[in-house]
Formats: sequence, C-alpha cells, structure tokens
Amino acid sequence: MPLGKVQTQIVTKLEEMGRLSTEQRLTIIKVPEDLSGDALDKLLQ
Repeated sequence: MPLGKVQTQIVTKLEEMGRLSTEQRLTIIKVPEDLSGDALDKLLQ
C-alpha cells in the first residue's frame, strides 16, 4: 500500500466523519504510486 501510515489514518478518519465514502477511501488507498502530502491534499480537494 503506497500511502504512509499517517496518510491512511487521515483518509480513514475522513471516511468516519462522513467526508469520504468507502468507495472514495478505497480508490485513494489503491493509488499505485507513492503520494506526497501535497499530492494527497490535491487528490482530496
């Protein structure tokens, strides 16, 4: 899984808060390349 531990925790928390669907969370987690913090931020926007 390319996402770092903290990034995965953030995405999971966003799902728990209702800001992301399960499908959106899984799509983000399955991104094949490593994501920097900036890249994850842009993806979430």
